[in-house]
Amino acid sequence: MATRTGRVEKRIDREVPMQISGLQKPGFTDLVEKTTTENVSAHGVRVLTRRALPAQERLLLTWLIGSDRPIPARVVYCQPLAEGVFGVGLRFEKGEGPA
Repeated sequence: MATRTGRVEKRIDREVPMQISGLQKPGFTDLVEKTTTENVSAHGVRVLTRRALPAQERLLLTWLIGSDRPIPARVVYCQPLAEGVFGVGLRFEKGEGPA
């Protein structure tokens, strides 16, 4: 019998330029960072950032190519990768996602 890995949906390895912006907390409202995705799914993305972001932090994502409509998302996890670089899992808010 196959063991589940915890992943329910398929992810596509794709580097797409985007901008993340803070939405909720004082001190993070000034967060604006251009970054790229590592992978994309129907429900979220993993991005690389220069700042550790707390779980549940609400952000706005804007694709820098294609749609410029901001997409609300929430931080699921933040993983240190190398000095000054973090892998951040973001889940699109309900009913949102890439156009």
